[in-house]
Amino acid sequence: MDELLKQFNEARVRYLLAGGQAMRLAGMPRFSMDWDFFIPPRDVENFARLNALLADELDLPLIPL
Repeated sequence: MDELLKQFNEARVRYLLAGGQAMRLAGMPRFSMDWDFFIPPRDVENFARLNALLADELDLPLIPL
């Protein structure tokens, strides 16, 4: 997942990482193994960057609200 964060940053994808993994990156012990992302739901350009980055992994593109 660290590689995914690197790719998000390189592609200039706007996101917020929350929860246990965010705490791990801040140097705190983590209590869960899941990754919680918030993607701004109305940013069409951001979704275009995200879909381009994840095109090989997704069956259908992600769409903004």
